[in-house]
Amino acid sequence: MALRAWLCVAATVAMPVDEDLPCAWVRSSTSDRCVAPPMARRTCSVTLAQCEARYAPLLARIARDLAPWEATGITDAMVAARVARRSAVGDDLWLGARNGTLAVARVKPKGYKGRGHKAYAHLKRALETVCDAPDGSILYSTSDHAPDLAHVDGAAPSHAPLHLFCARRADRLSVLAPEAPSFGVDYDDVVAKLRDNANKTGDDRLWFAGKVAGPGNEARAAAGRLASARPDLLDVRLSAGDARVGAEDQCRHAFALYLHGSACSGRLKRLVHCGSAIVFPKAAGGVVPDGRYEEFFYDALIEPGATVVAAADVADLERVMDEARADPAPARRAAAELDRRAAALLSEESVACYWATLFRENARLRRKGTSRS
Repeated sequence: MALRAWLCVAATVAMPVDEDLPCAWVRSSTSDRCVAPPMARRTCSVTLAQCEARYAPLLARIARDLAPWEATGITDAMVAARVARRSAVGDDLWLGARNGTLAVARVKPKGYKGRGHKAYAHLKRALETVCDAPDGSILYSTSDHAPDLAHVDGAAPSHAPLHLFCARRADRLSVLAPEAPSFGVDYDDVVAKLRDNANKTGDDRLWFAGKVAGPGNEARAAAGRLASARPDLLDVRLSAGDARVGAEDQCRHAFALYLHGSACSGRLKRLVHCGSAIVFPKAAGGVVPDGRYEEFFYDALIEPGATVVAAADVADLERVMDEARADPAPARRAAAELDRRAAALLSEESVACYWATLFRENARLRRKGTSRS
């Protein structure tokens, strides 16, 4: 009932929020709803069966993430418990597809309204891509802060899964999903630009650019200090403000450093297309001491030593880079393998397949949970 009810537009006051969104936003005391026109199935280009054949290594993560609910399914009580628990930062959104219509509802809205709009546009495009995308509903957070582990309970989960783009590996109640703003309708175009600018300068220093304002940026600040001491080895550009970097700069160097900041860094989904050797410290910064954040594509793409250059932490970068420059062959092999996997597995189509599979598996677990209630 909880999943069905939010799709029903009650007697609420219409609230135009964004003229660019082809949907009607309405507000009630507990949520905002954006009800869209029917999805354009004529634009679909892939089926779920084709998704499984093309992107099996990527889609395998879904079964792992949803494994805690296999025994019981997702019950109404679990859904109610999850709705009652708010994410720390960002909006929690119900994302739903039913009878060819997409709806997005902000549950207990909490700012970041633009992310909800982007999630709507991204998901509509994704579900239009998969011809037999199933009906269903999931809860998705727009937050770029990995949840703390206070919501991780015992052997059997008491909450429905929360879908979000970044989570700690030990988090059993979060299910990874693509980051809606970054995997927008132009992701393939961005990838093409990244590949066009891959290592144009031949600079073999380790490159990083990022923001250092707020807590959780100690690793980035440490990288900046190391760059000051070894400018021949690192090219690090830190900013207290907007640190967005264009495609022509992200792929400029032969080596790229990946570090989190006060929130989860979303840059990796672009760096993997640069052809650069990515130096990936096990402790990659962030507000979690060991920095063990993950995204939905980590299992398929990130393999220390095989696809990325492993380092223990920022203090280890000097040794790692001295060795990599003295013998660049292992780093080049890792970069080539990462490039191969990224080209095969990370695209607008594969992301659409991931969303459609998430909807299918959540619907299956909801049916199992309902039958046991």
